[in-house]
Amino acid sequence: MALPVISKHGGTLLMRLRPDESVIVEKSIDTPYEIHLVTFPSDNELQAFMQDETRRNFLHLKEQSVKSVLMFKGEARG
Repeated sequence: MALPVISKHGGTLLMRLRPDESVIVEKSIDTPYEIHLVTFPSDNELQAFMQDETRRNFLHLKEQSVKSVLMFKGEARG
């Protein structure tokens, strides 16, 4: 349910992938089932997404189905 809320806050889902063990060269963590690469225009939009009421109403589903989350936050250089 979170994916439709991303665009509501100006975000874009850049990529959603499911890595296969055969493509991993080296690792120090468990291979994730799925990886989402998402971008937002600014930190304000990211924070609005994180606090979105619709998203928050479905967080219990995420917590029941997701083992862990690793979030990388960066800034675009132009």
